[in-house]
Amino acid sequence: EDSTYIDQSFNLLATATSGTIESPIYGPATQWTSFHWRGASYDPSPSDSVNIDLVGIQGNGQADVLSTVYSAQDTSLSFVDASVYPYMKLIVHEKDDQFVTPYQLHYLRINALPAPEGCVAPNLLFQAKDTLEQGEPLVFAIAFKNISEVPFDSLLKVKMVITDQNNIAHPINIPKRKSLIAGDTLSVLYTIDTKDLPGMNTLFIDFNPDNDQPEMYHFNNVLYKNFFVKTDSYHPLLDVTFDGVHILNKDIVAARPHIYMELRDESKYLALKDTALMKVQVRYPDQQIRTINFGDTMRFNPADLSSGKNKASIDYMPYFKEDGDYELVVSGKDVVGNSAGNLDY
Repeated sequence: EDSTYIDQSFNLLATATSGTIESPIYGPATQWTSFHWRGASYDPSPSDSVNIDLVGIQGNGQADVLSTVYSAQDTSLSFVDASVYPYMKLIVHEKDDQFVTPYQLHYLRINALPAPEGCVAPNLLFQAKDTLEQGEPLVFAIAFKNISEVPFDSLLKVKMVITDQNNIAHPINIPKRKSLIAGDTLSVLYTIDTKDLPGMNTLFIDFNPDNDQPEMYHFNNVLYKNFFVKTDSYHPLLDVTFDGVHILNKDIVAARPHIYMELRDESKYLALKDTALMKVQVRYPDQQIRTINFGDTMRFNPADLSSGKNKASIDYMPYFKEDGDYELVVSGKDVVGNSAGNLDY
């Protein structure tokens, strides 16, 4: 049995008697007003069939045929809700069975009230440092301007996110700003704490995000800004005196000494002001270790950066009523966790 077969492709010439013309997408608009079109046939006798679909497009891209225009060349669009269909397009269906010639369109025209258009305006206001010390506040400022002749219809939503060196996003809550009239400008000014943002970071700001309200274009509403935070890797310094004197191991001290403990750090921004940064313990002659809490006999003095020094201290005034050997154990660390030496004092 012969199992061979012929496989060949052929180009067959044919003439179509119908076709379509699809317009670009118009919008977004805040109100659709009217549709107009004109055209003509140059055949010896009228034989063309022409109708036009008015297609509404929702914000999510769904397209719906709202109406089909047959002979009317001027049509009101008041029935189209722009809040539901901010975009529209036209599809022209032509047919000519007799002469097989296309209908000649002169124009397709949709009239509407356009949506507003805004853009970031760093030429008017922009502030942000490229490099900062850990804990140094990042003062960020940017302007946004309505460059159209149409006002925004409500308060403007703003989205800001900082992505850290580990690619973790930190959203920042920015309250809605004013509704911009034509030609008006608003500014966003925000101070960012960099204590928990060591390394390279990216700040992202987006005006009118998520299509919160109709706008002509969105690509010019966003801004990315990289900034680097130098990590605080220096250890703080711890100093301890008994009645103003640095003692040696096994030295004899008074039963009621004034023990002064001082913790100093080089950071100009991360103030030593948390009591958890310093810990004091005493080993009594009976070998029991007691953690000393802040209270009547021990006072914590937080750092005051306005003095020009980042220095915290403790005044400890105990009463060691038993004779014998006591051991003082003091530990300290800075805000980011660098300890004052590998061993406790």
